[in-house]
Formats: sequence, structure tokens, C-alpha cells
Amino acid sequence: MARARRSFDRPIRRRSYYKSFIISTEGKTEEKYFSRLKRIVNNPSIHIECLKPDSKSAPQYVLKRLEKDIRKRKLEKDDEAWLVIDRDGWEEKDIQELCVWTQQHKMRFMALSHPCFEYWLLLHFTEGKNVRSAHACREQLSNEWPGYHKTSGCSVLTKEMISAAIKRAKRECRNNELPLNKKGTNVCQLVENILN
Repeated sequence: MARARRSFDRPIRRRSYYKSFIISTEGKTEEKYFSRLKRIVNNPSIHIECLKPDSKSAPQYVLKRLEKDIRKRKLEKDDEAWLVIDRDGWEEKDIQELCVWTQQHKMRFMALSHPCFEYWLLLHFTEGKNVRSAHACREQLSNEWPGYHKTSGCSVLTKEMISAAIKRAKRECRNNELPLNKKGTNVCQLVENILN
């Protein structure tokens, strides 16, 4: 009696889907933060890519880097492209141009920190009540985080500290509104989307 032939065909394995977060920032501080967040999240179904910043940190250049990257890759319908911008030093019209860009597609977002990204970092430690300027923010952050420098890594940050920062930021920026003319940050929206 003849034996039945075994099939050597292997089932086709599909690459499991992951959600991508493509982030364009002004500087290295933000890049280091999102690198740390990536290690904390440690979820294979989440892909976080922070584009390398260059010497051009004006909002329109941060946008150009992100647009160039989006053209090179195919974003899936649930992927998110984010601009992470500081308010300090930039004209409101520059920020408004970025707002228009985000409204043109549902996958585009902007996280704005007023006065600067360090305000978001400060919220990991305490309320930022006495912050009136970027300089004051960085000074207060240095008091809370001894050894902090813009080029420091963010290894001291924990998941619990991130949760506390989200709560503090939400108390100031209700409904994830952009803090154009007042102190605050909506970076919590991006971080929450990554965590959830």
C-alpha cells in the first residue's frame, strides 16, 4: 500500500501588525525622552520612531522632516505622525501653520509645550507652578532632577512618573487643547496614545 505524500508547503506567516508613531522634534531632549519611553513600553506591537533632529529647529523645518519621512514610508490607517514643538521663541503664526497641517489628515498631530519641552519633563516630578519662562522651567527641573542637562538621558524616569506627569498635564490642558498663550503641554496626549 502506498503511503500518502506529505506536504512540505509551509503556511504563509503574516507579519503581525504593529502601530507606528513617527515623531519629529526640535531637539535631542525630546529624542532621548521617546527613546526612554520606548524601553519602558517594551511592546512589540508598538513602533516608536523619533526622527533625528538637525540644526534647524524652527517649526517649519520640524514639519519638513516629518513630511519627507511620511512620503518615504507607507503609514497604515491607525499609525500616527506627530510634531513635538516648543512654544518659546516661535511666532503664533508659525504654530498656527502646523495646526492647519494637522487638520488636513486624521493621522497627523501636534504636541506643544509652553514654554518648552522641559515643562513636560518637570511634570514627572512636580507641579510646574512657578514656571514663567523656559529658563525658569529648566532651573526648576534641575532642582528636581539633579544632574539634568539637555543632553542627559532619561533613565531616571519610570512608568509611575510618566502616569503622574499625564495627570498633572491634563489638569492644566483640558481636552488636550494646545497651550498657545498659557503655560502647559499636551505631550500627554501622545504619551497616552503610545501607552494605550
